[in-house]
Amino acid sequence: VVTTIEGCSDSTDSALTVFPQPLADFSFSSPASCSNDTVFVNNSSSAKAPPTYLWTVISPNPNGVIISDTSAFEPFLTFPFNQSASDSTYTLLLVLTSANGCSDSITQDVTVHRNPLVDFTITPQGCGPLADTVVNNTSNVSATYNWSWSSNSVNASTVNFLPDEFVPEPEVSFAANDSLDSIIYTIHLVATSIDGCLDSINREVVIYPNPIVDFTLSDTAGCQPLPISTVNISVPKNGEAIGTMSFYWYVNALLYSNAQDTSLTINNNTTTDSSIAICLTAATMHGCLDSICRNVTIYPDPIADFSANTPSACAPFVIDDANISLTTYPQANDTYSWYADGSPIGSGLVFPGDTIDNDNDSLQIMPIIQD
Repeated sequence: VVTTIEGCSDSTDSALTVFPQPLADFSFSSPASCSNDTVFVNNSSSAKAPPTYLWTVISPNPNGVIISDTSAFEPFLTFPFNQSASDSTYTLLLVLTSANGCSDSITQDVTVHRNPLVDFTITPQGCGPLADTVVNNTSNVSATYNWSWSSNSVNASTVNFLPDEFVPEPEVSFAANDSLDSIIYTIHLVATSIDGCLDSINREVVIYPNPIVDFTLSDTAGCQPLPISTVNISVPKNGEAIGTMSFYWYVNALLYSNAQDTSLTINNNTTTDSSIAICLTAATMHGCLDSICRNVTIYPDPIADFSANTPSACAPFVIDDANISLTTYPQANDTYSWYADGSPIGSGLVFPGDTIDNDNDSLQIMPIIQD
């Protein structure tokens, strides 16, 4: 209605349409997650169809945040992997526009927890049996731990974690490797934060095979001086040559030689058998050791020792075991052969006897003794 100052008036009618206001609303499948999780959006908005949606991460730093589809009804989000010292909180903005062009917006925060930064050290190689306590260098968040192992080798033995596989720094023990080749073990560590976020790492440990150490001797028993030579038949395994090994020869526990093979002459100046130990300790290029010992018996020289109780008498002079005293050396002497004036008259420990029939005659008695 319009009225002039003179009181004249006029009027008209016009229709006005008021569109409904859209209502933007959404929530996250989880209000907190780990940085390697996928976060889904639950969209509960309402608006005159067909509405449009615009999703945007507005803080703290949208770089690295991936929205599967910024115009989808319910997109999903992936966040940068976070192994820093703190969690991250992101703000997601939804702008909802109805078919009439009316709009509404809403923001929601989502917390992305950091993942543990897992790391540990362990002796990377060695000879079994090997026991090593790991050093756990996992950082940035309190965590629980789970240790495990694996190997592709059919010769692998059980790896033990002591006191168990859940402590932060267990002792890891590997059995001896008696196979022909190295065994590669993989030690796994999974760390789980108090928020359930995971990280893992693997380290390899090589257990080298123990060598076969052996040798032969040219003789294992004989009379002194006894020359002995060795033939080294050790096997380093792992496809390596015997020349890559180190050798330590011991004679009666004293280091004698470091050569691949050795020789020596052994004397025995006693009246009894003598036994010596020849031992070989050998090490592979990886430091794996084994040893073996063999004994050699050295016989003493035989000893001829007798006396005549009555060296002279009237003819006929009967010489028998009552007159001949023999000193025996059981380990030095084995056989006794008796001779009179160069002719054999018998054998054994007891003098066989002889007679001097004429005065002024003499008789040379000689035992020949062998070992």
